[in-house]
Amino acid sequence: MIGGLLMLAGSIFCAPVLDAMAVAPGAFVLFMACLAAITASALVLRHSWSDHTGQTARHKLPRELLADLVFTCALTVAFMKLCEFSFGHAPPVSEYAESFLYIGLVASFDRLLRRAPAPLPATDGQPSPAATPSATASPVPVGDELHYVEAEDHYVKFVYRDRVEHKRARFSDVISGLGASGHRVHKSFWVSCSAVRGSRRAGRQLMLVLHDGTEIPVGRGNERMVADILATRNGGIRINSSAPRS
Repeated sequence: MIGGLLMLAGSIFCAPVLDAMAVAPGAFVLFMACLAAITASALVLRHSWSDHTGQTARHKLPRELLADLVFTCALTVAFMKLCEFSFGHAPPVSEYAESFLYIGLVASFDRLLRRAPAPLPATDGQPSPAATPSATASPVPVGDELHYVEAEDHYVKFVYRDRVEHKRARFSDVISGLGASGHRVHKSFWVSCSAVRGSRRAGRQLMLVLHDGTEIPVGRGNERMVADILATRNGGIRINSSAPRS
């Protein structure tokens, strides 16, 4: 649907398109094919740039806004230049502005749709925890299956070895029931000790590296605690190492 709305922008704000549909159908078909290719490529690049598993909500919002701005500017210029190349029509500044506003609105609408919380999975016929935001979610299997837990607004994301689940609950309530198999290493992350492969520094930020390559930030106040835990578990991982010592 979003792709169709964006392609509509290229058609609406390129003045010669309607005339070309009747007078030069070949040029019109080629124009629409190029429009579809540009739109699909832009959407893929935008989603891959703005989505980043290891980012906290505080860092994710500026990244998403920047991605939307670049996406809107790039599509506006691409659509107008495609119109000029296909039909020899030089769009005035007003057409650029109208196209930019339209694409920006569509991008914002898409962002709202993608940020809408996913439906909560049914578990053994029990009522959904959405009705009780402060309640702890259903019993969470920990062991080697659960890799990490992340706070996301009013939801908590559970990342397992083979799946991801979202539950409406308080992050503090959830991690209090996870036991000693892992630790809260950041205000927004709880990590299972068995999932940690090593660690590295990203500037001044300490990152835990999990077995699947995911990187989890460690709070500055938790670095000593994390170093002590890693030194005594998982075969003895030292800070800034990439794997357990043999």
